[in-house]
Amino acid sequence: MQMSDDTIKKYPKLHYYLKVNMPQVAEVHKIINAIQKLAGKVTKETIKNALKWGQGPTIQVVHNLMCAGKKAYGCYSWGSNVLRIDEKLVKDFEAGKGLVTMKNGKQVYLVGVTILHELTHWADAQDGVDDAVPGDPTNEEGEAYEKGVYGEVLG
Repeated sequence: MQMSDDTIKKYPKLHYYLKVNMPQVAEVHKIINAIQKLAGKVTKETIKNALKWGQGPTIQVVHNLMCAGKKAYGCYSWGSNVLRIDEKLVKDFEAGKGLVTMKNGKQVYLVGVTILHELTHWADAQDGVDDAVPGDPTNEEGEAYEKGVYGEVLG
């Protein structure tokens, strides 16, 4: 994961989260397996490397993010190396908010869920093929990732 210098200064908690906590996600087999399952021929190593600080896509914080004409928490444009995240979501995280509760009662940060959701789209694009999502005619890999890992779409 990467961020511009300006974004690092503006969102220090997000920077810490991406630099320190997100690389730890590379050791969570359930998450890596779920992303890889939806990413075609992309290797687990590629996904794990993308979670390391200084590698993989750049996180861009966007005011009033719109994706495909709709308000969104996150957005990935096919073929890019940028994951766009809504500014309000990041500001909530910076303020110590933004936790969502899963069906099992555990809490996760919605900003983290959103980044991994968008990373799933990024990973799928790395082999140049938009792989089908079994049973989902909308082909929404990010939502399939959330259902597979969290049991439901949280974002």
